[in-house]
Amino acid sequence: MTQVKMGMVVDRIGVVESYSVPVISAAAKAANHDVLLVEYDKNPKAAAKAMKAFNPDVLAYSVMSPDAEKYIEINKHLKAETGAYSLLGCSPDIFPGIHPKGRR
Repeated sequence: MTQVKMGMVVDRIGVVESYSVPVISAAAKAANHDVLLVEYDKNPKAAAKAMKAFNPDVLAYSVMSPDAEKYIEINKHLKAETGAYSLLGCSPDIFPGIHPKGRR
């Protein structure tokens, strides 16, 4: 299997859905993938710099509903810096404007 570099992103440590981030990270590491966790809110420029230096293949997020729009903005910033693919783990009903018509 090809090794993937996964950048896990949280807005603020301690104020995120606390179960999925370590589980996803541990599963990726167990499968021999590289994982970097960054905290965005404290210093967005430093988070972007660290992520750019890591050069991830994938930016991964586990998002709680109230924070969804903020994570879309965070993803736009980090995606522009890294060019990585994005995986946002959240309910698809959070983003009704993104869904193609008839696919809810």
